Amino acid sequence: MRALLASVLLAATASAAVQPMPLRHDPKCVLEAVAFAMNVRIDPARPLPSIQLETKTPLAEFQRAAKEQWGTEPDVFTNLYWAAEEKIFLIEDVGYYTRLRRDIADSLAHEYAHYVQVHYKGYKPQDLGWGEDEAIHIQTWFRDNYIRGTAPAGAPACAPR
Repeated sequence: MRALLASVLLAATASAAVQPMPLRHDPKCVLEAVAFAMNVRIDPARPLPSIQLETKTPLAEFQRAAKEQWGTEPDVFTNLYWAAEEKIFLIEDVGYYTRLRRDIADSLAHEYAHYVQVHYKGYKPQDLGWGEDEAIHIQTWFRDNYIRGTAPAGAPACAPR
């Protein structure tokens, strides 16, 4: 987990220099796609995490979340599902996503996978490192099917807006 965090932190940039990548996929549909891939049904009565975008969220708020969940206070903003307060923090830096040939929506899919792990699979927030491989798999699946391809049969159709 710490190695993954270190690699993300090295790739992240300070929010003051960020050219934001727009979130072109509806978050509700991203969550529905993730739930489909993880074979769970979303309970509409459960609270959904709010999305905290890098350019609109004070670094101190992200640092407080990271400190509580990871036990460390990063100097830069990165992606994180903060289970205690039901928040998803997302990097917006278009340069970051371009370099990695990724999209902000696949990062959202990754963090929603952690949400599903906690709320539907019984993971504890401190155990999220154990679910990292699954979250990466879901992120890659989402990217391959929704960013670079089309939704598989039976999956929600999350077309870019």
